[in-house]
Amino acid sequence: MSYETLKNQKPDYPLVDEKDKKGKIKYYYYTNDKGKKVKLKDSQIYAVVDNDETYVSTSFGYYPLVMENDEYYFYGLAEENSTSFSISAGIGSGFGYGGGMIGIGVGSAPSNIKRYKIKIDHLDGNFEKIERLPN
Repeated sequence: MSYETLKNQKPDYPLVDEKDKKGKIKYYYYTNDKGKKVKLKDSQIYAVVDNDETYVSTSFGYYPLVMENDEYYFYGLAEENSTSFSISAGIGSGFGYGGGMIGIGVGSAPSNIKRYKIKIDHLDGNFEKIERLPN
């Protein structure tokens, strides 16, 4: 649920996914101490690790992390004119234009939303746009 728990490899909760009839993930949940199923909003999740693959949660969907030169990056959508980039966790509306496990194509996004190579700051987990990618 936070960068710190991802960095330290100590999950807040073991998450389970709920899938629709087509096998797409609808949401994640965990079971609390009282045995109650607690559904999480995407905006509450920093990242999900599934079968040794890590997916970072943004307001545009989930994107797989890749390591290059000892740094973590992902390739995803961001607002073209923004100077900062927010993670989904703690900021709001979940999948946004996304839906599904791995982001969306630029063709279905507003014109100010572009694809970027995005770096994760190893100190605080913030996102930094590195370069705009061709459509």
